[in-house]
Amino acid sequence: MYGHDILNNLRNWAIGWVDWNMALNEQGGPSWILNSADSPIIVNATADEFYKQPLYYFLTHFSRFVPRGSVRIVSQLDGFTNTSLAEDQQLVESVAFATPEGAKVLVVLNRDRERMYQVVVKDPLMPDVVARIQLPPSSVATALWREK
Repeated sequence: MYGHDILNNLRNWAIGWVDWNMALNEQGGPSWILNSADSPIIVNATADEFYKQPLYYFLTHFSRFVPRGSVRIVSQLDGFTNTSLAEDQQLVESVAFATPEGAKVLVVLNRDRERMYQVVVKDPLMPDVVARIQLPPSSVATALWREK
């Protein structure tokens, strides 16, 4: 759900995404309402250690491939291997960007916990180039390319 939240905020024209709690202690705090929460990084102050949680890797995935100044562009997924297209489109999500360096980035998320999907990436400005991405269950993948 974390990757889904990031992707859909960016797909709906948010200009950035920040986690409220980047690092918390082992009890999920501090918290002003004394509840326990999760965060990308858990800090064990006693042992002078920190632990990167799965949330950390989702956040860094987007940060690594979508640099500051990137602009959201229109994208469409194609090539689903499952026959239930409406269901697939809810489970496989994507967002695309043009970077300041002139590259294009497509982030694809498979929220299905059981099925693998194959998606086909095509750029209308590069009709002879096709990429196929295998998406294992509960995964995120990124395609990065430049026009010739």
